[in-house]
Amino acid sequence: MYCFKKKYNLMLRFLTTLFCTWLSVTSLYASPPDIAFGKISQDEIEMRFYPLDSSAHAVVLGDYGHSRFVYHVQKGIQLVYTRHTRIKILNAQGYDWATVEIPLYHDGTSQEEVTQIKGFTYNLQGEKIEKEKLKNDGKFREKLDEDWEVVKFTMPNVREGSVIEYTYTITSDFLFNLQDWEFQKSIPVVWSEYEVQIPEYFYYKQVLQGYHPLVINEQNSGNAFFTITQRERTGGGDFSSPVQSKVTNHRIDFTTTTYRWAAEAVPALTEEPYLTTLDDYIMKITFELASTRFPGEPVRNYTNTWEKIDEELLADESFGKVLKRGNSVKHQVETLTKGMATPEEQMLSIYSYVRDHIQWDGHHTLAARQSLKQTLENQSGNVADINLLLTALLREAGIVADPVVLSTRSHGVLRKSFPMLQQFNYVITRAMIGDNQFLLDGTEAACPANLLPVRCLNGEGRLVNEAMGEKWISLVPKTAAYSFSMVSLQLDQTLHWVGKVTNAANPYDALRLRHEIKADHDQAHYLEKNGKLQGWKVNHYALQDVDNLNKPVKEEYEVELTGQYMEAGELVYLNTVLTGQLAENPFKLENRTYPVDFAYPYQMTYILNLMLPEDYVLEETPEDVFIALPDHGGMYSYQVKSTGNMVQVLSKLEISRSRFMAEEYPYLREFFDKLVAKQKEQLVLRKNKKI
Repeated sequence: MYCFKKKYNLMLRFLTTLFCTWLSVTSLYASPPDIAFGKISQDEIEMRFYPLDSSAHAVVLGDYGHSRFVYHVQKGIQLVYTRHTRIKILNAQGYDWATVEIPLYHDGTSQEEVTQIKGFTYNLQGEKIEKEKLKNDGKFREKLDEDWEVVKFTMPNVREGSVIEYTYTITSDFLFNLQDWEFQKSIPVVWSEYEVQIPEYFYYKQVLQGYHPLVINEQNSGNAFFTITQRERTGGGDFSSPVQSKVTNHRIDFTTTTYRWAAEAVPALTEEPYLTTLDDYIMKITFELASTRFPGEPVRNYTNTWEKIDEELLADESFGKVLKRGNSVKHQVETLTKGMATPEEQMLSIYSYVRDHIQWDGHHTLAARQSLKQTLENQSGNVADINLLLTALLREAGIVADPVVLSTRSHGVLRKSFPMLQQFNYVITRAMIGDNQFLLDGTEAACPANLLPVRCLNGEGRLVNEAMGEKWISLVPKTAAYSFSMVSLQLDQTLHWVGKVTNAANPYDALRLRHEIKADHDQAHYLEKNGKLQGWKVNHYALQDVDNLNKPVKEEYEVELTGQYMEAGELVYLNTVLTGQLAENPFKLENRTYPVDFAYPYQMTYILNLMLPEDYVLEETPEDVFIALPDHGGMYSYQVKSTGNMVQVLSKLEISRSRFMAEEYPYLREFFDKLVAKQKEQLVLRKNKKI
């Protein structure tokens, strides 16, 4: 399912009796680094660190890929992909790069094959470079799922300072699976190059992403030809007419286009806070087979449209046709909606039942593995089983409900300009009651209606139904998440703090707390385990509204605090932000080349009410401040008020948008720099002198 493989099988019948001879096409290109397999330079083996990134644990010295089309007499046209990679291991933390995984696709009896795996590990022994060959016992095959398996091998005798290199060839019958290429990795890359030769019979869409420039981006045309061998049998009708074979060769000329891309000095792609997935930002090129045009045949188009994808999903046995069997759950709907006065009450009853009684197995997929009735009986299923069941139950109750397909944050950003079903990996339910929209996910325990799990907050999803019109639905929450903390303390003459802390959070912090409580099995055990604040003595801790999903979770602490001050002569310095303080700016890089994604807008409010002892006066307070991000992106305010011996500190942080582009990063980084600095500022007290 969800693969265009069936469409492409037709082309494999083309030229089934042909023998193909390719002419080599030469072009003049810029010269890459001189890296020949088996020839290691003294500089490479003696390298101790990479000058452009001294923190790197390993560095790719050269990575070369080449894809071309060949013809096999029995199998027809095939794709052949070769790769040659050389890596310098700089320290023990780079050892993982000595293990290589090669994914291979298969479909029924057809399977991609990897051959000609060769590799060497090079080490410096004295002044001599010694090499050790990769042996067959270092290679093994592992099945990943129904469509993929992986061949793995680990290079021998790898240690600090080793250079490893390997090469292999993949032969594929699947012409839709032209190999993608990643120029960037989690370690630096000195040189990465990919060359693809495509005959005029095939047209592939190309998508180049990433933020590092190419040093080579070329395409050149050349001439090639097929030598077509036809065998004709005659005779054999009787003894006087022996069988004869006639071989005829025909030449078919055509053009090829050779594409060449290269990048040099590519920096390591490193994990940073507030990302969807690094795969969204890695520098790479991907391909989609758009059309074929063979001699004497009409053009065949394989490029999808979103409308075609809708139709494909609605017609699929494990998606749309599952919903058409909603009558099988009619009895369950009657039970769940009995006595419910309004459609919204019915919706909440059905949603609560699915959420609380059907166990999610953790699998992200668009394909239901069982019928609606089986999901009810088994009380478990994958995300498609559960949310297609939820959709069917709502429809059976007379509520307008449709599935919405989406890409989770870990699966990557969805590109609307590139219609491909493979971009989706998850399904939720959209219900409409009047003009009110409800986005529901029955997999998430302790999640109230119309709140999607964070994993789903990834741009837009697509509504799948037969209606015409706009189908894209925003997945970003319409209201900001918030947290509130009030700290009320009294400070005695010994500078001992006593008081109360009240925290309230909704919805995502509340969801996190409810999950933690469930993981501890009950509130009593959770309180015993978590009834403390670091550095505080907690005399009492209570939780409120844990089971009421439509209310914030509240935490209340009765606390004592000692030693949380600094004395300097007659002066005493006290911190003002005692809970929820950011210890450091999460944005450490001076520059960032990809967006910041907070998943959802949020607000954080903090209030400190502090009663000072009678014999102390407030000597100095931090200045009030108001900081704003451009384009209404957010704000931070900090105020100190004092009346008599009562001091109040009010701090509020608001991030108004979930996503900030790379060009906005400097403002965001400066914003959090100022916020962190302000939260570290202190109240200054002075003890009254007795007269």
